Amino acid sequence: MEEEDFKRQGKELFEETMEMKRNGWVWKENNYAELIQDVMDPHFGILHCKYHVVYHPSFQVPSLFFNIYDENNQLLKLEQVINFCKENNILISKDQELNTFTFITQGEHPVLQTIYYYVHTCETKSFMNDFGIVKNYIYTWLSFIGKSVKLYTPIIHQYL
Repeated sequence: MEEEDFKRQGKELFEETMEMKRNGWVWKENNYAELIQDVMDPHFGILHCKYHVVYHPSFQVPSLFFNIYDENNQLLKLEQVINFCKENNILISKDQELNTFTFITQGEHPVLQTIYYYVHTCETKSFMNDFGIVKNYIYTWLSFIGKSVKLYTPIIHQYL
């Protein structure tokens, strides 16, 4: 995916689609999308989650960066994030499951230059190829990959 396609599709999805706006998504001036939401977790209580969809220039695909904070506004440790997400492993092919232990890590946010957790982008192109031609690459990708970190996208019929 070219960066210009990411910007165009991102703006269309997050700024012009009512379902995403109602969900709380905001398209930022720096060409990334942000969602801030509170999630009730049986093990951790109320968690404050901040999700960002950004363009990854090295892999040329969208990338999901996120941080999760507890009720005291303390960033969860990697082990806690994995426990929060672990029941949401997703099947990327008949033989391969994306496991939270192997695909979530911390690194520098490409826009904000601060440390965030993120979902590895290494396999994005290969599993997205299985979908063939899609109406909005970012929507299809986010609908699939977001589930792994308890981020659910609304059904938007124009992109199905």
